[in-house]
Amino acid sequence: ATPATTFSWPVPVQDYHFNFGPFFDFDNFQKYHLGEDWNATNGNDFGQPVYAIANGKVVDLQDISWPDSWGKVIVIEHILFDNRKVYSLYAHLEDLDVANLNSPQS
Repeated sequence: ATPATTFSWPVPVQDYHFNFGPFFDFDNFQKYHLGEDWNATNGNDFGQPVYAIANGKVVDLQDISWPDSWGKVIVIEHILFDNRKVYSLYAHLEDLDVANLNSPQS
């Protein structure tokens, strides 16, 4: 596998804002939210593409609509130069289109 040499943003960062860090999510079964939520600054991100953050291999595709309302989810494994592995997870997706995932934004 090609090592992940450069990491980038999953969306055009100039057009999005994100919430990150753990926060208590009252709307989602009162669990702590540990991820980042990227939302378009114009409020219109439905149907917009999301890109892999680095070279990698898709290791999981799921639709987790219940009980956690994540929707369609993709998990990508990234191999670092020292052969350690890190994973990126993409949730709340409209489609599971993996054809363009290995084209990170620059």
